[in-house]
Amino acid sequence: MTLSELPEGCPIGLVRRASSLGGIEGQVHRWAIHLRDRLHCRPLLLTGRDGPLARKFTETGLGVHVIPELMFRRPWPAAARILELTRREGIRLLQSNAFRESIVCRLVRRSSPGVRHIFRMHTSLDWSDRPASVLWAYHQLDRLTQTHVDAYAVNGEYLRDELIQRSRISPTKIACIYDGRPPLAEPDIVRADGEPLPPILAVVSRITVRKGFETLLRALALIRRRGPPLSVVVYGSHESATDGGGGLYFDALCRMAVAEGVRDWIHFKGHIEDVAAALKTADVVALPSESEGIPNSILEALCLKKLVVATAVGGVPEIIQDETNGFLIPPNDPSVLADRLLRIFAAPSASLAALREAGYRTWSEKFSMARYVEKMGALYCETLAGRCLESGHPSILSMPSNSHAPGA
Repeated sequence: MTLSELPEGCPIGLVRRASSLGGIEGQVHRWAIHLRDRLHCRPLLLTGRDGPLARKFTETGLGVHVIPELMFRRPWPAAARILELTRREGIRLLQSNAFRESIVCRLVRRSSPGVRHIFRMHTSLDWSDRPASVLWAYHQLDRLTQTHVDAYAVNGEYLRDELIQRSRISPTKIACIYDGRPPLAEPDIVRADGEPLPPILAVVSRITVRKGFETLLRALALIRRRGPPLSVVVYGSHESATDGGGGLYFDALCRMAVAEGVRDWIHFKGHIEDVAAALKTADVVALPSESEGIPNSILEALCLKKLVVATAVGGVPEIIQDETNGFLIPPNDPSVLADRLLRIFAAPSASLAALREAGYRTWSEKFSMARYVEKMGALYCETLAGRCLESGHPSILSMPSNSHAPGA
């Protein structure tokens, strides 16, 4: 089966229990649009709440089924509801987008072998703060139930390695397919003169505990003592971000900014739809996270020719190579982040132009939406044709991530 042979109107269930609109949810929505408009399938969002993601699907004419049982800790009630839905809607393939969702879909696959299941793995199973014994149990559960996953579509080679080493998943079941990002707008005209860049730093990220905001505030305090003023603009929602004690994490950050003496430097703008317009005045984008997959915000910055400073966590080193197409720094190190920012904003813009051009090439050659649709579409075709578990079949699953998918 090739992309052109996908059944017209084929119902596809995209399972995403979260109701917010972060990077993963944005990617799920973009993929749904391409499933409908380019591959002529009928994508349906199966979500736990009627929140921003469900509304985004509805506004763009896509089907939504709210399944409250997806929010339960136990997977069986949600699996029963989705199994009923697959029979009623004729859903032939489920794509889960997180480990808990994948367990639900594995139960459906076990009860209805004709329904295929792709686990789109966006982030590591090991990112959690849970004890090592619990993470070990996650990987054992993954290994023992892998029969009910037709293919693992991982968002980076680091996840392929984790599945092979920790869950003992066969490499032939794993396809490395990087997230894709369509162009947002015309990229910047890169300055290349002797003047430094304007002292404006942008951060595009939901405000949650693993995004490195404490590190950023401590770095700003160091910069304040050593350098000229810096304006930091943060674009991202904080409605559901709570700290470990149950208080609002955003409020805690604001108090910390006051204590560090940098509250007047940092500006929280909330969620934005038009990223390109928001980043118009910023040449430098930072992401000081403690944990990441393939961050959507970095891809957005690269496609606009912004200079990226990011921590070497998760899949970030598969995007950014230090001093080649951006800058990599260790996580949780305010001193290194402060030093790097001071050097960037003191340097002549001409010395940074090549990095910005290289970052743009990285996006266009490796992380474009067209490339993602080609490879993910080919995986859908093979999964629906039932070929993914056949040994020796020349499939996308055995191809390196930088090669072209067959049949596109």
